[in-house]
Parts: sequence; C-alpha cells; structure tokens
Amino acid sequence: MFKKVGSLLFFITFSLFVFAQQSNIKFDRINYKDGLSQSDVTSIIQDYRGLIWMGTQDGLNLFNGFEFTVFSHDLSDSTSISNNFVHVLFEDSDSNLWIGTENGLNLFNRAKQNFRHFLKGTTSKNTKKLNVWSITEDENKNVWVGTDSKLFKLTKNTTTPSNYSISKINLPLSTKINELLIRKLLFINADELLIATESNGLFLYNPTTKVLEQFTTENSKLKSNIIWDIHKDSQGFIGIATNNGINILNTQTKTIISVKDLDD
Repeated sequence: MFKKVGSLLFFITFSLFVFAQQSNIKFDRINYKDGLSQSDVTSIIQDYRGLIWMGTQDGLNLFNGFEFTVFSHDLSDSTSISNNFVHVLFEDSDSNLWIGTENGLNLFNRAKQNFRHFLKGTTSKNTKKLNVWSITEDENKNVWVGTDSKLFKLTKNTTTPSNYSISKINLPLSTKINELLIRKLLFINADELLIATESNGLFLYNPTTKVLEQFTTENSKLKSNIIWDIHKDSQGFIGIATNNGINILNTQTKTIISVKDLDD
C-alpha cells in the first residue's frame, strides 16, 4: 500500500522544499507522542470547518490544531467505526464525511459523533471483508466506492436524504480478471469514470452507455498495470502513478504517454 506514494515522492518532496525555501514555512512533526493513534498515516483531509482528519492503520484521528480525538472500533458499540484500518477519507459536496476502511464504508454523524456502516462484512469466517480503497462523487451527488472486488454506487433517497440505496456496478470485465483491485476512482466528466487498479491497469467507464475500455501495458504505453494513484491537473491531463514510474493520459485523444515522451 505504501508503494503508491513512491512514484511521486521525489516530485512532492522537491516541490515542498522549493516552496518552503521561498516562503520560509516551518514544518512540525506530529506523531503518537502528541496523541496520534498511530504514526502510519494512510490518508489526510481538511474538512469544511478547517479540521484535520487523519486515517491510520489503528484508528481515525481528528485534529483541531491543539489536540487529537481518536475514533476506534469497539465490538460492543455498533455505532463505532467499522474497522481501525482506514484506507481513504472523503468529504462530499454536502459536507458529509466518508471513511473507507479494511472492513466497509462509514458515514460520520457529526452531531452524534458516531458512524453509520455500509458494505460491511459480517463476523462470519466465511464472509470476506470489503476493503474500501477509494471514494468519489459524480455530478448528481451519487457516491461511488471502489473495493478490492467490486464497484458500488450509493444514491441518496430524494424523500429521505439520510437514506441511501446501494447498487453494485456490473462492469463488463474480461474473464481473465479474477479480482478488480480498485485503488482510485476519478471522474473526468459526468460520463467518464477512471478506475485505477493494482494489477489490471486503468479502466475508462461510461456509466450511461456501460462501455468499459481498459488500458494495460499490452495495449498502451502504460509503464505498469499496478497503479496507485491518478490525478487530474488544471489542463485536463491525468497523471498516473504506477509502481514503475509516471504516465500521462490525454483525455481528449484517450492516449497514454510516458513522462519521457514529454521531453522528446
């Protein structure tokens, strides 16, 4: 999991160094000695109120600038977070905070300071946990969730906004694909969803027409079929972080180029 930041580590570190030199910004280190539940931070966001949320391998942390509040799974409390291993944090356009964990999706209730569970496995030994790796939102405020095995869409009930209907998206996958292994979801526009996977390359899915296109090392210049992250820049290009370097997806031509090609 930690390899997903490796491809971009140099560029991020260099950018932060240059920016810090120009702005004289000072960095402080925060770890478990300061109240963080664990030092392995897997995800971090700032919510609409300016509060910092950090997901770790051992709990969800809320930092108000002075102290931490830690949310942990409690077997005796059905409203506690579903699992302590947090993969992803996402705040939607209605300021709802979603938390993807090693066992299901959580929606945080700020008023009650507890969690509502979705896509959570049971305690049965025969039930496989649903690892939630990515969360995003479309223009209609539907929440899309990527797991190891499936893609889901949560649609808010128009009459009861607190209720959501969950639908599994049946992707027309090749029979060669045993597990989807979704790692990142990104909408290019209303009709195009990019799905980055750990071993199956990159998918481009149209939710309206149900058409699915796959980019791999065999049919494109993709450096590796193991993709950890994707990001859209201000020009509309998509940066693709793999375990073997960086690619760029041109959203207009739907072609993938390598970073080396940019200098040619």
